[in-house]
Amino acid sequence: MTSPEITLERIKSIETIYLNIYYSFYDHDYFNNHGLNVDKLVMIDLNRRFIFRLKQYLFRFTIVECFKLFGKKENYQIAKFLNYEIRNSTGEYKKSLIVIKNCSKSPSFKKTVDYITTLRTKHFAHLDINVDDSGDTLITIDDFKKILDYVFDFLVIVYKFKFKKNFQLDNSHEAFGHKLHLEKYKKN
Repeated sequence: MTSPEITLERIKSIETIYLNIYYSFYDHDYFNNHGLNVDKLVMIDLNRRFIFRLKQYLFRFTIVECFKLFGKKENYQIAKFLNYEIRNSTGEYKKSLIVIKNCSKSPSFKKTVDYITTLRTKHFAHLDINVDDSGDTLITIDDFKKILDYVFDFLVIVYKFKFKKNFQLDNSHEAFGHKLHLEKYKKN
């Protein structure tokens, strides 16, 4: 078994997974809540099956990517890295990691992760199971934002203390590929 130490290569992989989750989650949200005018409504109505599938794929992709960070046997499981880094660090870095770890112990956080795990392992990983994919309403936007914030905070801390770099999230129009109400999605 390889050491769960956070290397620059591993943190870059976690960052890529995080960005996949972040963009697909907000793309899904964009389809549901933003920028609809009469022309777009007509286009969506004419292509509703395609739009429904696209939203479904975005949601599934978001869940599968998220599972990579929280699944018990996954290579990029954040808890595994946190435990290792807490045992092998000191000072402000260790204190910051403990704060992040404690955030994952809240009942609402655990419930969200359990639901993501159930969706991924029981439904999305097996095509033979007939599932109603409208389950995305069972994870609230606020619940999912807590997951995103948790991973974001983890990345900020690891980059700051371990690699002496700043983690920057590009939530510009160019990064998303569509105009959102950017103030709603900005991270400090």
